[in-house]
Amino acid sequence: MQATSAPILITGFLTAAQDAVNKAIQHLTSAQIIYQNKTNVLPEDAQNSGFSLADNTVANDITPSFEIINGTAENQAGQLKVKVTLTKDGKSATSEPLTITEFLTTDQKAVNDAKAAITIVDYTDKASVLPLAADSTKFNVTQDPTQNPAAGITVSYEIVENSQNNDAGTLKVKVILTKNEKQAVTKEFEVSGFLTNDQKLVNEELAKISSANIDYPEKSNALPTDAVENNFRLSVQLADGVTPSYEIVSNSQQDALGTLKVKVILTKNEKQAVTEEFEVSGFLTSDQKLVNEELAKISSASIDYPEKSNTLPNDADENNFTLSAVQLADGVTPSYEIVDSSRKDGEGTLQVKVTLTKNGKTAVSDVLLITGFLTTDKKAVNDAKTAITSVDYTGKESVLPSEVTDSNLTFTVTQAPTDHEIDVSYRIVPSSQNDAEGTLKVQVTLTKNNESAVTGEFDVSGFLTSDKKLLNDELAKITSVDYRDKENVLPSNADVNNFTIQPTLTTDVTPTYEIVDGSKDDENGSLQVKVVLSKNNNSVTSQPFTVNGFKTSEPSEESIEVTPA
Repeated sequence: MQATSAPILITGFLTAAQDAVNKAIQHLTSAQIIYQNKTNVLPEDAQNSGFSLADNTVANDITPSFEIINGTAENQAGQLKVKVTLTKDGKSATSEPLTITEFLTTDQKAVNDAKAAITIVDYTDKASVLPLAADSTKFNVTQDPTQNPAAGITVSYEIVENSQNNDAGTLKVKVILTKNEKQAVTKEFEVSGFLTNDQKLVNEELAKISSANIDYPEKSNALPTDAVENNFRLSVQLADGVTPSYEIVSNSQQDALGTLKVKVILTKNEKQAVTEEFEVSGFLTSDQKLVNEELAKISSASIDYPEKSNTLPNDADENNFTLSAVQLADGVTPSYEIVDSSRKDGEGTLQVKVTLTKNGKTAVSDVLLITGFLTTDKKAVNDAKTAITSVDYTGKESVLPSEVTDSNLTFTVTQAPTDHEIDVSYRIVPSSQNDAEGTLKVQVTLTKNNESAVTGEFDVSGFLTSDKKLLNDELAKITSVDYRDKENVLPSNADVNNFTIQPTLTTDVTPTYEIVDGSKDDENGSLQVKVVLSKNNNSVTSQPFTVNGFKTSEPSEESIEVTPA
């Protein structure tokens, strides 16, 4: 006999919900567990709420939850362990601990942080390197992590392909930061300021320039302080497209020295290269400017030579020239140079150049013609003039001074000129003819070609005086001389006071008589006598007159001539 109990409720069986979560747990793997942006999160910073399951991992009616297992976060490895609980309709199942990797590691964070700190990439000495010649080992960055060796981060650089632009002087580079095989790569940084083709060209052209090939037109006429930058020139040929400009260095212009300093700026397409400071010399100095200005005061008329009218050009001494009516500035001294072959004695001229000097700076005049020197003709007449020490007059003793005229001159001079081309003429000094004294004054003019010299006044004496003319006239009247009572007087006893003349003189002329020595002839009763007429210390003497009719003496025995038989 069977007995059937009332239905008994038995619980605790596996439910469908439990079965579902159990099965889901069994199939769950680490790969299906997602953590948002885990590559940027250190394991120790992970939150339970950050986990999720990949799509389609479990049915939509199953809810996952996550629990990070304490002590499992490994920052260095970038991993942690988590348990997953799946729940459905109040039924749940929990997984074994699952290891979740690929979290941010400490090394990766270090390089990421270093990367984030980089804002600028630069290149050592980039201004001298073309982009295409850049060396990846010579880049540098701001906040360089290698400056802290303890960080253990290395930095390398990668030039972006096809980014090197020599025309623009730019390139692009990426920075690679590495620590224990963990890397962070920056964005592309553009690095500018590299040497460009244009800059390289102007730099190379700059090497051609030196003081020697910097020129300034007419610089010898320009003070440094008057120099204009636009007037400088280069004597070298620059490459096409390269243009020079110039900058005078401040406070470098030295007028006293005639120097300044200049920098040359070469430009092509806005790229420039600037030289060092070059000293440019040869400019006008203040002293040179002064002597140049003073030179303008000088002309032939302002050059003098002492006694030049007495100096032949060939005898002129350069040291004897002077400046007349010209006041030179303080410190300016003149010197003189006679131009070779310019001395012309025949014309009395020479040519001279004047040099003005101050502190070694000189200015030289044009060739200046100096006239008025002694000519050879003038010297000849001067020498002839000097040789004359006296003047005489032929036959002067028979001519009154007043009777001499310019038309009947018969003067003579001592040392008459030996130069037959010299003409000698005479001029009676007006009012100098003195008949009473028998004198006059005369000047001698010596002439050769167009040159002449006039002597001083020469006194010529010994002319017939008025008294002597009277005596001569009276003497000429005398026709005979007689002796008083001569028939009673022997010639040897004649007394000079007893002579008489015929005709008798009617003037106040006093006659005296001189018996000619040896003329008393007692035998024949004759003698010879000269009549001397005197007046005012003047006298004339006649030719001997023979006076006969004196007493004769008897012949002495000694005088009787005996004629032999």
